[in-house]
Amino acid sequence: MKVRAATRLLGYWIAAWMLAAGAGAAWAADLSDDQITVEPPQSAWQFRFTPYAWLLFLDGEQTIKGRTADVDTNIFEIIRESDSLVGWMSYLEARRGPLALYADVYYGKLTLSGGGDVTIKPNNFVSATIAADANIEYEFAVVELGGAYEVSRWNRGGAMDAADFGAYTALDLIAGGRYWYQKAELDLALASQLNIAGITINGNRAIAGSGGVDWIDPLLGARLRHHMAPGEEIILRGDVGGFGVASDFSWQLIGAYSWVFSDWRGIDWAGVVGYRALYVDYSEGKGANKFRYDILTHGPILGLSMRF
Repeated sequence: MKVRAATRLLGYWIAAWMLAAGAGAAWAADLSDDQITVEPPQSAWQFRFTPYAWLLFLDGEQTIKGRTADVDTNIFEIIRESDSLVGWMSYLEARRGPLALYADVYYGKLTLSGGGDVTIKPNNFVSATIAADANIEYEFAVVELGGAYEVSRWNRGGAMDAADFGAYTALDLIAGGRYWYQKAELDLALASQLNIAGITINGNRAIAGSGGVDWIDPLLGARLRHHMAPGEEIILRGDVGGFGVASDFSWQLIGAYSWVFSDWRGIDWAGVVGYRALYVDYSEGKGANKFRYDILTHGPILGLSMRF
């Protein structure tokens, strides 16, 4: 994993949160106690369903059967290199008063290209480095289930004014779990001889398959929702997970803006644009059976949200 890129991205996010927190504190200081109000809980459930596209950039390392390949690619290379590109991404949230339940589904099947030297280490005593072009064929799914609870809300003006005409900012605490599924095949176009047990050699190609690998990470996080005006919302979210339960560590950062552009048949239709970053470091097995997924996935998101 290219730690510098991940650390830099995380640093940018922390700085943005500090600026947002400072702005929120200054705004709150300007409001008297009777101006800071919380709307009463709503009695009916409200739903939001958002199919979206995530324009992927991947940066890190993938180890399959003890063979490690660098992964440094983007959506344009993925489209060019993939024989078939299949995917589904959607977010569903149900809210009632301060409580929200959500499900985020991310599935894809694609081909990634790597290159340079590939390190093979079947045990602690033998290792080899070969020159190879590497293709990684992926089938993967990430399913996140969780809940959020609103712990604080700041309204400018009274509750009715804020709901109808003004802006408000709300803070949610988040807890849940993230299920990961990976099935990968590492295809090496060899530029030198390879003779290590446990790898399939076909002419000048070597193939290693991971089979199906899955795990579940717990996660904790927070979300800041700022409604600038009716139908306009900015969301900043961050969470951390893994904690050694399954993966060693994972984190996610999301920033998004949505705006309602139509009200048709009782459904608010909204556009969504933003940026998402998701990192995980997971490994299992040793030597020639080692699997490791140490990759930062990030990029713009574009979606269409239906609220009812």
